[in-house]
Amino acid sequence: MLTWNRPRFLDASLTSLLSNIADRHRCEVLVLDNGSDEATKEVLARYTGHRISGSSR
Repeated sequence: MLTWNRPRFLDASLTSLLSNIADRHRCEVLVLDNGSDEATKEVLARYTGHRISGSSR
């Protein structure tokens, strides 16, 4: 998933995605951040226990 300065949409997307994955232990979500502000990093920090990996430029 790609993101850039859209923390509300990122949060909504991750919430929706996670609610539709039957077995969360068998998948990983990769979020590629193209240098967003701190709000995007704060959203990603809320999902640390869900096998979501964030990468920043």
